[in-house]
Amino acid sequence: RLGVGDELRLMLIGKEQGDFPLIIDRDGSVTLPKLGRVILSGLSFPEAKTLIEKRVNQQLIGSEAILSMGLLRSINVFMAGELKNPGNYSISALSTLSQSIFIAGGIGETGTYRQIELKRKGKTIQSFDLYDLLLFGDNSGDARLQSGDVVFIPPAGPQASISGKVLRPAIYEFTEGETIGGLIDMAGGIVAEGNPQQT
Repeated sequence: RLGVGDELRLMLIGKEQGDFPLIIDRDGSVTLPKLGRVILSGLSFPEAKTLIEKRVNQQLIGSEAILSMGLLRSINVFMAGELKNPGNYSISALSTLSQSIFIAGGIGETGTYRQIELKRKGKTIQSFDLYDLLLFGDNSGDARLQSGDVVFIPPAGPQASISGKVLRPAIYEFTEGETIGGLIDMAGGIVAEGNPQQT
């Protein structure tokens, strides 16, 4: 979603020509050349693009608008808990939970990968399992951050070691209800020469 401080670039071609930076100001709007003010704050980029192109087509006959993203605003996020470098960070407004963890140096040796908490206005609004992303490529829980959010990494939960004929032998953190089969899945499964009957 677009917000105050985001920059768009408008290129007009045809009867009217020019390249114009559009910065969303405090009231959430931008000033279009020869067209006046348009409120964009809260819209997605595709919605803003459709709105501006429609306005240009209707009011600047013979001209065409091409809209692109410019510089993005920064947001302030506090990184707390079992991180290598906890603290306050100014990051891109497009950053997600996993990206903020990377910026803070990663999770410390005692931190959880399974119960990462996103706190907004004092309430935990989402719990993110980083294993979903790292082991299975599922980024559906990797939420977009907002200014003022707190990303909290609690201490790690129970852990189990798996070795032998599996793809990724290591120590894995597990959550309540997970089985040996789930642990084998996290380790990438049993390799061809492994014997599952002797697990």
